[in-house]
Amino acid sequence: MQKKKFFKLLTVWILCVVLMVGCNPIPDKTPRKVLSGFSVHYIDVGQGDCIFINLPDGKKIVIDSGRDVGNNAQTITEFLSTYSVRTIDYLIVSHPDGDHVGNTKTLIENYQIGKIYHPFIIDEMLYLSTEYKSTIELAKDKEIELDVSDSFDFIKGEDYQLIFLSPNPLKTSDSAYKDYVSTATPSEEEINNLSPIIYLEYAGVKFVFTGDAGKKQEMVALNNLSVLKSYYTYNELNVDLTYVDFLKVSHHGSADSTSDEFLQKLKPKNAVISVGGNNFYGHPSTTLLARLLEHSPNYNLYRTDVHGTVSVGVNEFGVVEVVKDNI
Repeated sequence: MQKKKFFKLLTVWILCVVLMVGCNPIPDKTPRKVLSGFSVHYIDVGQGDCIFINLPDGKKIVIDSGRDVGNNAQTITEFLSTYSVRTIDYLIVSHPDGDHVGNTKTLIENYQIGKIYHPFIIDEMLYLSTEYKSTIELAKDKEIELDVSDSFDFIKGEDYQLIFLSPNPLKTSDSAYKDYVSTATPSEEEINNLSPIIYLEYAGVKFVFTGDAGKKQEMVALNNLSVLKSYYTYNELNVDLTYVDFLKVSHHGSADSTSDEFLQKLKPKNAVISVGGNNFYGHPSTTLLARLLEHSPNYNLYRTDVHGTVSVGVNEFGVVEVVKDNI
């Protein structure tokens, strides 16, 4: 009798567990929104970059667009729809590599674009990147305003400032554009160094975006803090690169970027690496991760291959909220 009673209780318990599990709702895969009016989103596009910035005055910025593979285009457009994006006020194309410019045509075709910031590349060299070439041609066909990215560019609102710290204009001796156009076949380093290093601040919270820029451009950006000080002051801009809150680690965490000198200045509190899982390149490099830890022992690391899309919201009082698609 005791055995029968035991088995009856066991059967009832199993049925209850099954019913409880069966009644659980299907997990909601809709991206979770941050509540703040200002937010920065490092969208998971695998081995590539795509960043969406929602400014407090309603303006929208997109930096790069990942590679045109798999569901990346759909991932980007669906994410933007979560924030009801119809207009992209500023579209920033860091450099012509496919993992940064791959879905830019999709953005141009599906959204009203206010202005495109892009690297200086002469027409004779556009053949080196068919994706970039078709992007520029489409933008011209649609009569979108085009502006070459350089260290004198900035976007300023009532409560925020976004400042290009590099590259320097073509006419300057240390311009990445001069290095690029000086050879018929630019090296990977010369192509990556077209990427602007960008500083963004809102409510005292500081972000730095780097594309694939290497050490040479990091030094240009640091040097410009003093060289362009009077220019920044005249335009009521203030760049403070110490203890940056969020650093977008350059070149997906490669060993030859995000140098000691750069990290010594920035000492980031949080680092975000946009990278694909089990990628061919071995990104992020253990050497790079060791450098981050050396200069910022208590920093937080976010990786899109681990955490999915990483969203950072900042309210008007500078309170930060971080949301990850994958907990």
